[in-house]
Amino acid sequence: MKERDSMYPFLTILYELINPFMKSLGFVQRGQDYYRDLSKTGQCFRIQSSPWSTKAQKFFMFHMGLIHKEIDREIFHSPLGDFATIDRCIIQTKTCHLNFYQDIWYKITSETDQQILQTHIENDLLDNVHPFFRRYEDQNNWLDFTNHNSPYMLDPVSQIHLLFKLNRNREAQVLLEKHYRESHIPKNSRSTKILFGGIRIEEVSGEKLDYQIINQLEQLAISYGIELSKTN
Repeated sequence: MKERDSMYPFLTILYELINPFMKSLGFVQRGQDYYRDLSKTGQCFRIQSSPWSTKAQKFFMFHMGLIHKEIDREIFHSPLGDFATIDRCIIQTKTCHLNFYQDIWYKITSETDQQILQTHIENDLLDNVHPFFRRYEDQNNWLDFTNHNSPYMLDPVSQIHLLFKLNRNREAQVLLEKHYRESHIPKNSRSTKILFGGIRIEEVSGEKLDYQIINQLEQLAISYGIELSKTN
């Protein structure tokens, strides 16, 4: 495959497979982002391209997320708009994490068998994307996201918000008080850089408090009339 033709297989998959599939589920598209509005919630899908992609090779994976509009207003304090993206989702996951709990990229190179790749992607859409979005049309199923062993990315503040919205008030309060106490213990800040080839480099800074989290927890407590203590 010539370098100038390296994007053709990806665009073929995009226009002939992914776009029609997402449209059949009720999503609208902008670029590599897709959004479905469900009145009180929203669903987002993104074809996430790797920064390591070049003209000669393309890496990508599927990123899925859910928006709870009431929680979104309380967290972001800005209009959601008529087309939201994965960045506003309090619940996020990747299709590869549902089965393998790690990043696995689709890869297109001059050696790629187009038919095999399309079959893998079609199976991913049918086995992971479709069931995910259908199941979480019903907010009663969102309790799945409060399971600590679930493959969904949900930060503590969002998890507490969600428990309150699902009328699990006692659980929410216990979790709120726990995280508030823990937030006043200085911790090392950790960040991970991912280099080409999946090499991870972890960087650690000195111990400090995360005042942004502390403020979010305090505001959440105020909204529900809960008094917080830094100690037990």
